[in-house]
Amino acid sequence: MLTRLSRLRLMEQTRKLSQRDVRYARLEESDLMAFESVLGKEAVVKDDIANYVSDWTRQFTGKGSVVLLPKTAEQVSAVLGYCSKRKLAVVPQAGNTGLVGGSVPLFDEIVLSTKNIRNNFEFDEASGVLTCDAGFILQDIDEKLRQKGFMMPFDLGAKGSCLIGGNIATCAGGIRLLRYGSLHAHLLGLTAVLPDENGTILKLGSPIRKDNTSLHTHHMFLGSEGQLGVITSVTMTVVPAPDSVCSAMLGISSFENCLAVLKLAKRRLAEILSSFEFLDAAAMEALEENLKLAPLLTEKSPFTILLETSGSKAEHDMEKVKNFLEECFNEGLVDDGVMADSLTEANKMWTLRESCPLAVVRDGYVYKHDVSLPLPHFYALTEEMRRHCGDLAKRVVTYGHLGDGNTHLNITSSKFDQKLYDKLYPYLYEWVADHGGSISAEHGIGQVKMPYAHFGKQLEERALVQSLKQPVQIGIELTGLSTHSLGSHRNPVVVMLLVVLILLVGVDATDPVQEELRHPTSDKIIEKYVELSMNLTGLFNGTTIGEEALHELSKKIVSHDKDPAKVHEIYEKFVEKLPEDQKKVFVDFFYDKVRLDYMSKRVDTILGYYLTKHQIARIRHIMEDGFTVGLNREEIMKVISEELTKEIGKEKAEKALEMTVKNLKVFAKKNIGVLDRVEGAFNKMIHEEL
Repeated sequence: MLTRLSRLRLMEQTRKLSQRDVRYARLEESDLMAFESVLGKEAVVKDDIANYVSDWTRQFTGKGSVVLLPKTAEQVSAVLGYCSKRKLAVVPQAGNTGLVGGSVPLFDEIVLSTKNIRNNFEFDEASGVLTCDAGFILQDIDEKLRQKGFMMPFDLGAKGSCLIGGNIATCAGGIRLLRYGSLHAHLLGLTAVLPDENGTILKLGSPIRKDNTSLHTHHMFLGSEGQLGVITSVTMTVVPAPDSVCSAMLGISSFENCLAVLKLAKRRLAEILSSFEFLDAAAMEALEENLKLAPLLTEKSPFTILLETSGSKAEHDMEKVKNFLEECFNEGLVDDGVMADSLTEANKMWTLRESCPLAVVRDGYVYKHDVSLPLPHFYALTEEMRRHCGDLAKRVVTYGHLGDGNTHLNITSSKFDQKLYDKLYPYLYEWVADHGGSISAEHGIGQVKMPYAHFGKQLEERALVQSLKQPVQIGIELTGLSTHSLGSHRNPVVVMLLVVLILLVGVDATDPVQEELRHPTSDKIIEKYVELSMNLTGLFNGTTIGEEALHELSKKIVSHDKDPAKVHEIYEKFVEKLPEDQKKVFVDFFYDKVRLDYMSKRVDTILGYYLTKHQIARIRHIMEDGFTVGLNREEIMKVISEELTKEIGKEKAEKALEMTVKNLKVFAKKNIGVLDRVEGAFNKMIHEEL
């Protein structure tokens, strides 16, 4: 029988979509001709597209049908408008330097690359405001600015190939965040194209630093990972290039001393401290063994710190750094250290830090993680994963931005190892969430973290995000980046079914919220009718089903909301009249959602007495996995029992399961026939003994 986490692996693959979503059309020759008429033949690439359908790590590879290379926002608008009308799925792609598989296709999606959108570049030296197209490479922008005495406020290892539009879409962090802040502090505005039938071009924000005349809507696109639209230009502030840069590398014997050095650096170096980077001994070993990059310090230390200052007066800055280092040695915080006395030495230091990603790749296979944690837990995660993985891992390496709490934890093996994978996930992300961290610090969600995106996030926040995304997803699916699965976003079908689920399965008399729904006020009835009617209309837009019939259906559903069996009967009659393809979509969504939603709610309620919210989330994953891969109820309940026993002990686990079964039996008795109609197998699981 499959282990729980093996099924989680299967669930993740399912969420990446093992089957293509039939709601989206396939590319035809007429589509290519349409694209060529808008972009020109040279901008419609059908052959030799390997670099567009696979990320640089080669861990994520898709089967994109064509690559489009627009040069202007207007061309992007024409493409997205056309794709919306044709229901063609699109993957937005910038430099394709990401690490979470967020910008590559899964099936036959169209790849829309922004790398040729690089016509406009304007910089106002007086205000320090830059406006440029999304296709400019970060390093090229930085070099242009340095000619004027300015620079970009962030620096990345992929600066030679990443694009500014992609940087904004992923809210890139990098090594200068400690000094200049995140991109939220610099973004003033942007232009983006929505995936609707008009290919609406939005010009958000403004080039002035103070503008509070509206919601800061441009910040919604910052870190959105392509979910809302395609960014075509950016307006942001840049910073003066420093006249003086000092770098120093320190060897430290304990993580506690690393934190003490950071605290002292913030006090003594203050306004000139720009970077505080961290490498552990495993990172230094990987650099030496895999890349033949020797350490610069004479003595090997468990931890290495690379710090940088940026200022306007060399003598002043050098004196501050020397005094700081002297104090570190006098306090016994540092075992070894060297200060770069030339640009060449500084470059050697930064070569070590920036080569870490390549060094771990040479081990074979890398399980990469980009998380942020409160500083007391920053390295505790590494120690915990070494203990947890044991001999399965070849190397557990940590490097990252200690100054802002962002750790890049890399766990390697000679090749992909399913046992190691099952050991890591979701355990690692649960540990991060349980310790107050974020599972995505700067790399994004993409394909890798999509099953765990809810970890550490309030349900209400997730619902708000979905509601914000819904208006721009009525046309086509922008499948790239964060929520990568076709059909994984909220759409009219899902919205409608969520309403139905409340009506159908929310009939627990002990629940005050559901009691209120049984006796709604007129306002509530109207509100529910309007919401359901709108979603039904959206679902069947463009079909032969008239709006009057849908409005009438909505009235019937809402008027019988106190009778779940009647609601189900109404929907059954409605479904019988649907064409086969629409009937299949409805039935697939309807039955799966009812099973999972009801079971999950009951488990949350019953097990909340025994488990933390993250432990409950794991139990929910087990059920979802079991339903998805077709396990029977004995297998599902056995794995739940094993997980509960591991978490809370055998006695409490047996009590929790007993309460679960009893509770479900009570529900079945109070609501005769409802569960039979919903799912025969599910009804058996409730009534039969374990």
